[in-house]
Amino acid sequence: MHKDKKTTTPHRFTPGRGDDGTTDLLVGRVEKTNDLIAVLGALDEVNAMLGLALSFDLDETSRREIIAVQQYIYQLSAHVAARGAYETHPPLTAMLAMIDADIARTQAQFVEDAGFIQYDGRSGPAALQVARAMCRRAELALWHASHQTPFEPAALHVLNRMSLWLFYMARLANIKLGQHEHKVTDIVS
Repeated sequence: MHKDKKTTTPHRFTPGRGDDGTTDLLVGRVEKTNDLIAVLGALDEVNAMLGLALSFDLDETSRREIIAVQQYIYQLSAHVAARGAYETHPPLTAMLAMIDADIARTQAQFVEDAGFIQYDGRSGPAALQVARAMCRRAELALWHASHQTPFEPAALHVLNRMSLWLFYMARLANIKLGQHEHKVTDIVS
């Protein structure tokens, strides 16, 4: 759990406090219909799906990468919940550089990467593909929220790259588990 900058103790949850349609952020209360709550909910769903992926068979490299993504999501969630006032660790620009480097490293393993693939295979990689789709929704929610609450551009870019990172991570995990990709060769127009 993230700590509020104003206190040294973790936030306590009080049952019923949100019955009036409001909820706490790291910096004050907001209506539950606030765009920031949609972003935080979407990030929570991505993180939960990554947790589900970890419950399935995956190679150790994939597991380490998933845990890294989860840590980035926690940091980004705190940044959003503090309306951009929380400084992430690592900083957002460093996080973005690390994600870009991982994408490049993984993408290089898919030399003939053209067209669409059919998502199937093992449960862990399939859960990563669902997390990827959820991450795209979180990114859209953050773009929408950024119209009212300005965020560093790197925060938006991290979520954009994270979905691509998860895409390649899922594909590579499937291959490491002995699954072959199925290319979509005929798209009906």
